[in-house]
Amino acid sequence: DAIRALLEHTHALPPSRCFKRAPAIGLGDAIRALLSLPAPPTRPDLLRYSDLDEDDIASVLRYMRNQAVSIKKRPAFMTLSGTLRAPLTDDEVQVLIMYKSESPFPVYKWLNAWLTQDRRDPEVVDKVGPLFTHLYRAQEKLPQVKKQAARAVIVHDISALRSTFDNYKQRLAPGSELNFWGFSSFSTDDNVINSEVFLGKPHEDAIIFQCGELTGVDMEAFNPGLASEEEILPLAPAIFRVLTATKYGHKVFVAIEQLSHAEHAYVLPRQ
Repeated sequence: DAIRALLEHTHALPPSRCFKRAPAIGLGDAIRALLSLPAPPTRPDLLRYSDLDEDDIASVLRYMRNQAVSIKKRPAFMTLSGTLRAPLTDDEVQVLIMYKSESPFPVYKWLNAWLTQDRRDPEVVDKVGPLFTHLYRAQEKLPQVKKQAARAVIVHDISALRSTFDNYKQRLAPGSELNFWGFSSFSTDDNVINSEVFLGKPHEDAIIFQCGELTGVDMEAFNPGLASEEEILPLAPAIFRVLTATKYGHKVFVAIEQLSHAEHAYVLPRQ
């Protein structure tokens, strides 16, 4: 099947309720299902993970279990647990850790790679839907926060981003809708956004999305690393409207406002 890459963002509306009838399977089986799909052809950066086997998947599951034991002992997690209306299950803790993990390999990148394609045929529903649902339902249990936040993306040689950057006055016109089909991380820390990892060097083209009041969940308690990213994650898909777009040198700054997510959600929201 032909696959159209949506990449970072798109004006196209996401396919509402597309995973509503995805199979209800355990977390381990959901990860196996996702990784049984090849890397999307639009994501050559994932090709190095194309020969994963059961031993690799077992390593991922073992890592998540071990990290969960450690994270549950942290003050941040214990404080968070005391605010929840319903406790997180072991699978929910582990899938939230999975989203924050790069080791042994970044399963979340594989998930987002498929969420940002326009395929929603039965194979994608059966193999992508279960893990998406695990992560989405776990995030629904977390308290939502409202904060000023931003995300930055380096254009590199990604054609869709290059077209947006070069034609930002048309592509990012005030009033236009901007939708992120995958899980899209924002940070409340200017130091994170301004780092070369996200913003690039001064001569590199990049797009910076700035939201004055972003509603999402705070993922910091599930970070297996020591470095804080002050990350806020809106429920996917995230829907925005462009307020302004301005170019300064090699950077395009886009002010956005968040719109309601519920009617476009891939599964029926519980909140």
